[in-house]
Amino acid sequence: FFSFARQMFGALVLCGAFFIFFPTTYPRPPYPQVDNGVIQLAMNLVAAGDMPTNCFPSMHVALTGICAWNVRRQSRGVCVLMGIWTFLIFASTLTTKQHYFVDILGGIGVVVAMAALEAAYVRRGVTLKAWFSR
Repeated sequence: FFSFARQMFGALVLCGAFFIFFPTTYPRPPYPQVDNGVIQLAMNLVAAGDMPTNCFPSMHVALTGICAWNVRRQSRGVCVLMGIWTFLIFASTLTTKQHYFVDILGGIGVVVAMAALEAAYVRRGVTLKAWFSR
């Protein structure tokens, strides 16, 4: 759990830094008007809150990839299910016109970086208590 939490937090910080210092925009088409009020409200909330400058790296890909990486030692069924879910999330970032393909590669790069940092952290033998008491 702590390994997973550190990787997720690291991904949020790294992606957030890119969003602030290197904003990338995807020209999004306007959301369609639908008759269902609940769906329209949800779409309006997403349009208002999800800025089009948060493209590279894809946080959808990074966070989903970290989840997939952290369940890799579970049963085969869990891994297959997570693999399918991960692929669908990766594909949806393109099909919903939220990201460029390079944003997906950037998200995968964040996953690799967080896994490598976590491996280096664990190899050093530093405990969470010692890390916070510095």
